[in-house]
Amino acid sequence: MEGCEHKCGDVRIPFPFGIGANCSMNKWYVVDCISSTPYLHALNHLEILGVDLENQTVTVNTPVISDCSETKSIDLGRSPFYFSKLQNIFVHEGCGNAVMTDHGRSITGCSTTCGNDSVSHTNNCLGMGCCQATLPHHLKSYNINITDGVSNRACKSAFLVDEASYLEGKFSIGENKSYVPISLLWTLAFSDLETLICYAFLDKLEVDLGNGTTVDSWKCRYSIPSNMEGNAYLIDGCESRFDSEECLRCKDAGGFCYNVPIYGVDGLVAEKKERCCSSWSKVKVDVGNDTLVESLKCLEVEYGKVDVNAYLADGFEEECATCRDGTGGSCSYDLIYDVQGLVTRKVFSCIPGQSKVHESKSSQAVILGVSVSIGILVLVATIYLMHKEIKKTKERIQRKMSSMEEGNVLPIFDSMVVKEGSKDVLLALANLAMRCLNMNGKYRPTMMEVVSELETIRTSHIPSTD
Repeated sequence: MEGCEHKCGDVRIPFPFGIGANCSMNKWYVVDCISSTPYLHALNHLEILGVDLENQTVTVNTPVISDCSETKSIDLGRSPFYFSKLQNIFVHEGCGNAVMTDHGRSITGCSTTCGNDSVSHTNNCLGMGCCQATLPHHLKSYNINITDGVSNRACKSAFLVDEASYLEGKFSIGENKSYVPISLLWTLAFSDLETLICYAFLDKLEVDLGNGTTVDSWKCRYSIPSNMEGNAYLIDGCESRFDSEECLRCKDAGGFCYNVPIYGVDGLVAEKKERCCSSWSKVKVDVGNDTLVESLKCLEVEYGKVDVNAYLADGFEEECATCRDGTGGSCSYDLIYDVQGLVTRKVFSCIPGQSKVHESKSSQAVILGVSVSIGILVLVATIYLMHKEIKKTKERIQRKMSSMEEGNVLPIFDSMVVKEGSKDVLLALANLAMRCLNMNGKYRPTMMEVVSELETIRTSHIPSTD
C-alpha cells in the first residue's frame, strides 16, 4: 500500500498485515516494528518471524511450556488466528509423558523413554528422550500436562513448533530456548470482504476445529498452476514468474500475463490458459446466497479482430435497441462472476438520453404533481376510514367485555349455540374469550393454554343448572 513500509528488519510484512494501524486491514493485523523487530500488536506483542500468503499463516515466537515454568497454556482468545494443524507438530523433550488438552479434552500427546540418563538433542524425535505427534485439527487454545517418567531429572518441556523450522534445523530443542516458532493460521471472515478487494481468485475455506465444527474463511489466490506470484490482496502485487513467447508478445503490446485455470469434470485443473491483460476492471462476484462482493477482472489486450463475447452478444443488442428507442439513451451492463472467475449472469442498465430527459421534464413534473395529490387524498381517506372502523370495533369489544364481566354473556352467543349448549360451558368459553381479549398482552393466555382449556371444557360435559 502507498506510504506503508513493507519490511521490518529482514521480515517482509505483506498486506493484510501492515506496520501501523493505517496500513493493515484491521486491528488484528497491526504490526509494531520496534528496533527492526516486528511484533503482532493484538496478540500481546508476539514476535513475527514470517508471513506466508500462500498457506495463509504467520509464524511467531511463543513460550515453551515446561514443568519448571509458570506458563501451562496458551489462548488466542477472540482473534481470527488459530494454531495450524498442517504447519505445526507437537514435541515433548524429556523423560515421561506429555498430553495436550483443550478445555479438559485430550487432543494429542506422546511418551518417551530414557536410557543412560541421556536426552536426544537432535531434531529427529524417535522416542529416546524426545517424541512428537501431529495435530488432529486447528486449535484456538491448548494446555499441556507433563508427567515425570524418571525422578531427579532436568526440566522437561513440551510445545507446538513450526514443522518446517524444526526439520530444517532453524530451531533446536537442545538449545534451552524459552521461545519456539509456531505457525498461526489467519482467517478472513465474510465481513472482511467489505474492506478489501481480491485481485485474483477468491476461495472459500472451511477451518476444521474438531467435533464436526468448522469456521468459514476466505482467501485470495492465484490460479493453479500460475505464472504469477506476489500479493493477491494488492492491485500492484502481481509479478510474472517466467515469460513465454505469448507473454513477451503481451508485454510488447503494453500488457501483462495472467494464467486462468481450465477445470475438468472432476473439478481439478486440467489445463491453463494464458491471458494478456491491459488492466484490471472492477466486477461483482457471486459468493452464494445472492450476495455480491467486489473483485477485479483482467481486461484482455486485443490483438486485431476479436470475437464478440457470447455473454454480451446474447440479448445485448436487443436490450440496447429497446433502450435507445424508448429513451434515446445508452445501455451498459454488469457481468456477475462466480468465485472461479466464470461469468454466471449479466445485468443490463439503461441510461436515459439528456434530450429526452429535458423534453419530458415539465410533463413529468405535472404528472408527478397530480400523482402526489391523488396519493395524499387516498391516504387521508384511508386513514379516516380505518380510524372510524377501528373506533367502532373497539366500542363493540368493550361492550361485549362489559357484558361478560357482569355475567350477562348469553346475548353475545348465537341463539342456536345458547339453545344447544349448557350455561356453564358458555360461561367457561366466555371467560376464556375475555382473557384472550385482554388489552395487556402479559395477561393473555398462550395458544397452548387456550388449546388445553378448550379440551378441558369439551371433555368435562358440565351439566346446566337451569
